[in-house]
Amino acid sequence: MSTNVNYTKFIINKNDVAYKLRDQLKTFGIYYDFEKKYYCNNSIINEALQDQLIWFCQKFDLSYKIEEIKSINDLNINKYKILTIDKNNFLIEQIVNNLKCYFITIYNGMDKNIVNILDIRKSLHLTAPLPEFESSDYLFEILKYFTYNKNEIFNSNFQNSDLFSILPNLVDSYSLDLKKEEKLEKFKYKIIQEIVSKNQNGFLCNCVPGFLAEIEFYILGNRIKSSLTDNFISYNQEKKILEYLFKKENRKYIGEWRQPTYYELFIGNKILVKDKSGTEFLAKITSVKDINGKLQITISNGNKEAVVPKYFDKDELFLIAKQYNR
Repeated sequence: MSTNVNYTKFIINKNDVAYKLRDQLKTFGIYYDFEKKYYCNNSIINEALQDQLIWFCQKFDLSYKIEEIKSINDLNINKYKILTIDKNNFLIEQIVNNLKCYFITIYNGMDKNIVNILDIRKSLHLTAPLPEFESSDYLFEILKYFTYNKNEIFNSNFQNSDLFSILPNLVDSYSLDLKKEEKLEKFKYKIIQEIVSKNQNGFLCNCVPGFLAEIEFYILGNRIKSSLTDNFISYNQEKKILEYLFKKENRKYIGEWRQPTYYELFIGNKILVKDKSGTEFLAKITSVKDINGKLQITISNGNKEAVVPKYFDKDELFLIAKQYNR
């Protein structure tokens, strides 16, 4: 049965800046629509992420507009997402409010597997023995089994759950992500071998989009370490770096230190300035020019731009910007 669903749609104009930032936009759920020729979301973005996306667009001067969309078909948008705890445990949550809806656990046996499914909202539980899996895509194996063995659902109170009406779409996107993750995992170990043979300190890369340009990343064992914190980075951060390096045009940067450009270091950062009345405010750096070894910057207050009369050394400007952008 179709129901009305309201969600917020972000539309970002196609331009060179948006293209350069396309990988960062994907982390917000924003993708390029080849038919409509603009960047937009095809799933619900929660309020916290909306605020971050607006800030991101303003920081990089991306022109955007927001539309409130009313859909008469729940399947036009993805209302749920899969959270992978590990290869045997999964949570399914609503995107709009991060409500945990379903919990799936798989127990691997010698000749069969057992799946436990909990519908958290409706307090329903289903346990079923499954045959030996034919692939490493466990969620797909579960969906396939219950597609051919629907009686096991109908013979229990789990028939009142909505899980198996939403699972096919989720599994479809999850399977694509899983294949991508397997490729990235193989790519990671190929990188490790390359780095070990290439240099002694394990330097991997710097100037990765989505991170501060000056941060250097190192391979230590099978983990990636950040020079900013001198600690290992999270799984999601590691994935972002691997996705960046996986692209053919970026593979030349593996193990090679790159001089950050002025654009990467300063554009979009904010500095504290004073207006003619002496009032202090944060202005955004929109342009940097090298004039005889000194940097001339243009700033914006959101309405108009102005060239700062003072010239800066690179290190001086970096320290000033660092106070308000870290």
